[in-house]
Amino acid sequence: MPLRIVLLFALLFLPLSGQGEYGRTLTLVATDLPPFYSDTLVDKGPVAHLVMQALARRGYRVELKFYPFIRATALIKAGKADAIIGLWYRREREAWAEYSAPLQSVEIGFLARKDAQIAFAELGELKGRLIGISRGYANPPAIAANGLRTEEADSDETNLRKLLLGRVDMIVISRHVATYLIEHGSAEYRGQFEFVGDVLATEVFHLGVAKNRDAPELLVKDFNQAIEEMQKDGSMAAILSKLTTELN
Repeated sequence: MPLRIVLLFALLFLPLSGQGEYGRTLTLVATDLPPFYSDTLVDKGPVAHLVMQALARRGYRVELKFYPFIRATALIKAGKADAIIGLWYRREREAWAEYSAPLQSVEIGFLARKDAQIAFAELGELKGRLIGISRGYANPPAIAANGLRTEEADSDETNLRKLLLGRVDMIVISRHVATYLIEHGSAEYRGQFEFVGDVLATEVFHLGVAKNRDAPELLVKDFNQAIEEMQKDGSMAAILSKLTTELN
């Protein structure tokens, strides 16, 4: 067989760079967190859409599934998913996840009922309050550092309902998420809540790639390169600008 034909066959069957395990579909997981990402949003939400578009630029096919956060991280740790969307950085998570470049920042604060008229200067003043948190989330370290009393719920929406009913005094929640749930939820929510105190923390969403998968560093590298391209050509900003649309 002529050498040029041998080379042609080699090129035809050589896996394309960035296709990931010879074109195997990546399994991504996330939890419902509108307006950032959710199974109910257009394109699965702006942050999820950004992730999928970035991976598509590198030839990856993606299947995205939604689970409660604890279940999603369990799948990553068990090697049953390749990456999780929206992982906040915590040092202990480095044991099982490789972090991508930053995707979107999110402000976390205390939400209370307006009629409670809660005011404070220091977090230590809230020790007598019951604060609702979401199960499995990486809550701001200042909560534990100040010995605040917390109660877990299965979701932000459940916490919002508990706050409305007076079962907790305050809840820890993203400003974007609270706005979305109030605007798109029960009419009972309108005009009932307010954020109190300063911003508790500013967290950053990353794509968290499972360390137990083959070549996690390569997937992170491919993804980061695509994100850098999307920052330069304006497509990243265009996608994330839809967060404002989701809130209306």
